[in-house]
Amino acid sequence: ADGTLVGALDGVSCEAEDYLLHALNRYKDGTRGGNVMTAFAATLSDADMKTIAKFYASQDGVKTLK
Repeated sequence: ADGTLVGALDGVSCEAEDYLLHALNRYKDGTRGGNVMTAFAATLSDADMKTIAKFYASQDGVKTLK
């Protein structure tokens, strides 16, 4: 593994950190669901979610408009 982001995760790389953190929290509390992310987010601590959001927000690619 070379650290390259591929597949389903391409869509989350470069999103704003606050957006990603908000989305993860909504998956965890069940207000945003319907896929595997709900089960995944349920296992994350607040610190985990902050780390994940920071990592994906820092990746190169197309940025969303704020």
